[in-house]
Amino acid sequence: MNNKYRIEKSLGKGGMGEVFLAFDLEAKRYVALKKIREDLSANSIIKKRFVREAKIASSLNHPYFIPIYEISLNEYYYTMPYIEGKTLKVILNELKNNKIDQNEFSLNNLMRMFLNILEAISYLHSKNIIHRDLKPDNIIIGKHREVLILDFGISKNLNENDIQGDINLNEKHVTQPGKAAGTLAFMAPERALNEESSFFCDIYSLGAMLYQILTLEPPFQRKDIKFFRSNYKNEILLSPIQKSKSRNIPKKLSDISMKCLSAKKEDRYQSIDELIKDIEDYVNGKPEWILTSKIDLKNKSDLELQENILLTKKESITRNSDSFEWVNLKVAKHSLSSNYKIATFFTLKENSSGICFLLNIIKQKSSYNLEEGYKFWINLKNKNSEIYFSNVLMFDEKIDLFDQKENKLIIEKNDDILKIYINYIHIFS
Repeated sequence: MNNKYRIEKSLGKGGMGEVFLAFDLEAKRYVALKKIREDLSANSIIKKRFVREAKIASSLNHPYFIPIYEISLNEYYYTMPYIEGKTLKVILNELKNNKIDQNEFSLNNLMRMFLNILEAISYLHSKNIIHRDLKPDNIIIGKHREVLILDFGISKNLNENDIQGDINLNEKHVTQPGKAAGTLAFMAPERALNEESSFFCDIYSLGAMLYQILTLEPPFQRKDIKFFRSNYKNEILLSPIQKSKSRNIPKKLSDISMKCLSAKKEDRYQSIDELIKDIEDYVNGKPEWILTSKIDLKNKSDLELQENILLTKKESITRNSDSFEWVNLKVAKHSLSSNYKIATFFTLKENSSGICFLLNIIKQKSSYNLEEGYKFWINLKNKNSEIYFSNVLMFDEKIDLFDQKENKLIIEKNDDILKIYINYIHIFS
């Protein structure tokens, strides 16, 4: 290393490594060089973990992750581009102390940066990698507002054999008994309890990061892991709006943060893409939907009509127009004439032939004309969708559906625009 790089100065030190500004004497450029801290250089577990971090980082090909130039498995260092900028933690502290332009880092601008962070983590999760240490310290905002994610020191690859190779580093070796690696203010309760890590851990940390963006304060003050484990059930979490009333925090963003920070995994966003959808809606100025009612198909009081009918003519509700077909028809009591959004889940069952949503214009009570309005048909056998308007086919395309798992369907009518999403993928307007 001494023959190839000239160390200029230290840029920062972490729990395992230290990053230096170095000049590459061969390529004639400045680089960021990360190596094991001197006081840990003899620790064999740290060495394995360092190599593991370098291999995970080098496997990523995404603009929001810094590319790796070189890895030395003998001298335990790796190099990457030197990015001039500040960590998100520094920026938020400067905002708090009025040491930075408040307009340059307005909430709207910060939310666009946060959306970049979410897109990066979505890519990470698609590679089956959990970051496990997401916090403002590990986000670099460059001079030109580029967003970069750092530090894979405690990341977990769910396809560990693809990364591990000859490292032979098991999860139990990463931390000492009774310890949990990570930053407590951003750590999901299940991690503190040594439960199996999952993508929900990152979603929790992202919620804590959003909380700090909104309030300029972390959501929790946890003095040590022992205190956290014994008191997490009694923690009082104020909403961002309650925490910082002077910040004029939008309720939608406050609610998103609180949902991410739910103590129970099942109450959080169930995927990073769900979270991205809600943040995108805010950034794009999409109006917030207000829940008016829930319909339980098993509750007859929610329905105007619930019976089997025999289709006696060629109607687009059925895929087979050459024969009679019994169809279970359920019509909701609620009639929505303005903008509306319908969100539901459906599951592919082995003997299902399909499901159809009727968005009809009801001219009078108890008059259900199946030929009028929109009909959105999902053929479960062929995994395709068809959309009709007044029995005229408008759209027919294959769709990606999850077998034996819940699929999310969203239908939105906004003024004269109808949009349909399946599993948060926009399939039709």
